[in-house]
Amino acid sequence: MGAKGLGDLPTFESMDSFPKPDAMKLVKDQEDEEKDYQYMTKLYAKDARDALVYIEECCDQMEYEGSMMFHEYVDRTQMLHLADQVYQKMKDREKEECIKCESNLFQLIYVLLCGEVHHRRCRYRRKKCYLNCR
Repeated sequence: MGAKGLGDLPTFESMDSFPKPDAMKLVKDQEDEEKDYQYMTKLYAKDARDALVYIEECCDQMEYEGSMMFHEYVDRTQMLHLADQVYQKMKDREKEECIKCESNLFQLIYVLLCGEVHHRRCRYRRKKCYLNCR
């Protein structure tokens, strides 16, 4: 008979005996991921890079504890509103240069905004995990 009358059921070590993630490796992985992200955004088309500047400004203003950006389920209506704010800024800038296809610009902004919010949500979760693992 096995441990404490449980028959042949497997027994497991307590969670305390498992090794904790190496903090230095986590930080290095985060730095590598951030460097790769920055490199990839430099490869974006010119309009996408221009829009990303406004998107990053918008996301910077939302990057605080309790922000909707970090809710488990991001509200699509709020994302569309943010994309519209960026779109209006881009549209004002375009008036000075030339008129472009507005619907394509809005779609581009929305896609980039979703990607930027996703990137920051991942970074936020990693930081929380790192702080909780210490």
